[in-house]
Amino acid sequence: MKLNPVSFVLITFIFVSPFILFAQPQSDSSKTIDTIQSIQSMVPDSIKSTDSLSTEKITQAIEEDSVKTEMKFSAKNEVYDANGIDERRPGRATLLELLGKVYNKSFNIKLDAHISTEDVNAMQAVDQISLNAEFYNYGGIIIGDIIPKFNEFCLNGINLRGVDANLQFSVFRLQFSGGFIKRAADSNETNINGSYLRSMFAGNLSIGSEKSFIFKVGLLKIKDDTSSISHPGRTKPEENLVGSTSFLLNIFDGKLKWSGETDISGFTRNMYSDVYGGELKIGSKPLFTGRLSSRMSKAFNSKLELKLDRFSLTGNFKRVEPGYTSLGTVRQDNDYQEYNVESRYSLFQRIISGRTSFGYRYDNLDNSKIATTELMKFIQTAFFNLSKVFSFSASYNMFYNANDITSNDTVMSPLHSTTQNISISPMFLFGSPSFFNRLSLTGFYSVNTDAVSVNNMNFENINLIFFYGVSIGDDFTASLSNNQTRLIQKDNSQTINSTDIAIEPLFYNRKLGVKLKGTFSYSEQVYFENVTINDHWEAGIDINFRMAENEILSLQLRSTWHNPERSGGFDEFRWFLNYSREIF
Repeated sequence: MKLNPVSFVLITFIFVSPFILFAQPQSDSSKTIDTIQSIQSMVPDSIKSTDSLSTEKITQAIEEDSVKTEMKFSAKNEVYDANGIDERRPGRATLLELLGKVYNKSFNIKLDAHISTEDVNAMQAVDQISLNAEFYNYGGIIIGDIIPKFNEFCLNGINLRGVDANLQFSVFRLQFSGGFIKRAADSNETNINGSYLRSMFAGNLSIGSEKSFIFKVGLLKIKDDTSSISHPGRTKPEENLVGSTSFLLNIFDGKLKWSGETDISGFTRNMYSDVYGGELKIGSKPLFTGRLSSRMSKAFNSKLELKLDRFSLTGNFKRVEPGYTSLGTVRQDNDYQEYNVESRYSLFQRIISGRTSFGYRYDNLDNSKIATTELMKFIQTAFFNLSKVFSFSASYNMFYNANDITSNDTVMSPLHSTTQNISISPMFLFGSPSFFNRLSLTGFYSVNTDAVSVNNMNFENINLIFFYGVSIGDDFTASLSNNQTRLIQKDNSQTINSTDIAIEPLFYNRKLGVKLKGTFSYSEQVYFENVTINDHWEAGIDINFRMAENEILSLQLRSTWHNPERSGGFDEFRWFLNYSREIF
């Protein structure tokens, strides 16, 4: 039986509501005192004077064990209109939100539901619904929309509609995730796009404790349903199997940590290609089918961390072999090797602090491509907190890029470039708790040297940024910033001046429960010849009316104009009406 979002919310509310109804009397202070007095009446006089059964301790024990509830409901209606461009949102959308929590010292049950009329057929649904039950000593389970994570190269950061459960006992922990994803795809049918229904199942078993040593082994299986699209086009159904192992070694009370992972992936780009290599089975069930479009590859990651009171050092090494693919990650680069080292420090009672980092990365590990790309970076940043009024930061960054062509049959030329920049940013803070000012000035110098390419690019870039902000209590804030960029390339130079203004006045009447806030911002970019190349205006107003202590009705209006006086300009208008109520 398939439940729609509204049915899911209703069923969940029926499940949670008994906790809400029966839990309320536990929080009544008079009944708590009665309970304490009844307990104390049963205690012999000989031990009543001891601290073990004091009123404060009994009250604390009852409050910790009592079931507490929280709930928030909100409804938002949005209207959108645009001129000069295609509408980027539906003209009207409604969003319902329901957040509920039932908890005590042993468990925590949360409901998080976001139901919207806006949806994208070929992608993941906009609606987000999840029920999370956590039992502190045994594990927990999440049902609905989840984002499970095993490690970096196996399962990490994808939106899944299904179940994520973990069970822990002693030094063992078992995690299981399963559900479905949608993947946009084209179709041979005219003007028809569809989406593959992609099933995902993953398991992860770990042994050990984070205080000392943990070892994990996991398996991920993702497969497209070939019947999801009746006439598939260029986008073919895919299959992916990933085996993963990882570890964490923690010594010297967390001062030194060593972690790492190794992942092996089998990936089939086209499930319609011929079988080649047979099937991998568990019992009689096929786990992965080798085909002509299949390939095997691996990824490796290792990290060493040293953390002291005022100094830390981190080293990280990654290697992802060509062709490695895990469909359980949001974005996966393959064919690269990377080193990163970073240190952080603080001196003189944290008056001076800083960060130094170095990184190097290159690809084309098996020389199968005609080009090899190298990236190198060095960053040095220092912060000086000299007083409550004055502080500044200074940084030096260096980036090196190289693209070497390894084939003599191409007309492309290699590209080498080194970019260096220096930044100094003093900041002044002055005023009082009711009148606060901030002034910062940033000088930024960047130069690109040793550049060799078809166009022989050499350029310098000089930025000067000025920012001033002022606030009077919580009722008024304003800021002004100016950024002047000078770009020098060969015999040509140009200057672009950018100005940004933002003002936010606020009116608040506590007796009426009305809060009125206005917003205005303006940004402009102008060439040194006084030719405006870009200007952007935005204005808005927020009205909040507190109908009760836990009930708010608000109206928000936003209007945007981009290049209003030139061709290609556009304007957008949005307004929101929102109602929210909290129940404790």
